[in-house]
Amino acid sequence: MYGVTDDEYKEAMSCLQIFSEPFSRVQELWRKTARGRLSFIHSDDVPALVDILQAWPRISDPKGYLLVRNEFGYCCMCGFSILRGFGFTVGARTVYSVT
Repeated sequence: MYGVTDDEYKEAMSCLQIFSEPFSRVQELWRKTARGRLSFIHSDDVPALVDILQAWPRISDPKGYLLVRNEFGYCCMCGFSILRGFGFTVGARTVYSVT
């Protein structure tokens, strides 16, 4: 993964599965795993929301919205589009779509 070794990435993933505090540590681990998480979410076999929440349970925490919000900043710095392929429709009309 970008900026971290495979072992550091695996350790960070394990910690994020278990610990939700201290939040500053969670944020540090979240940053270390950003590239892997975005690759997972944007893989050719797009995971279901339940799969994302199981792999990244900190999203469901009370402060999880801060992690997601900060992800947008990371995406901009690294050239990822977190919304790639995202869109929704109302009736037969596409309301918003990002490719």
